[in-house]
Amino acid sequence: MSHRNFHGTILSGLKRGIRAIRRAQGKRNPEDCLPGSPECLAIMEEFARDVGRVLALDINDLERNDDSNLHGAGTTG
Repeated sequence: MSHRNFHGTILSGLKRGIRAIRRAQGKRNPEDCLPGSPECLAIMEEFARDVGRVLALDINDLERNDDSNLHGAGTTG
């Protein structure tokens, strides 16, 4: 699998997951609105923030599991 396909698969899964979580929370997704409408643009901004939150959580997990992090337990902990 090429890097492009790999990253595309990850992004596709991320989008599907966030859409499912938003729906379970009673939130609307961009495809639920008329394209280009003010409501759609607002929901797209919310969706982008949700993506950012998920990515930030992932980065925090990576940092906690990184032995080079001087503030973490590393391999001795």
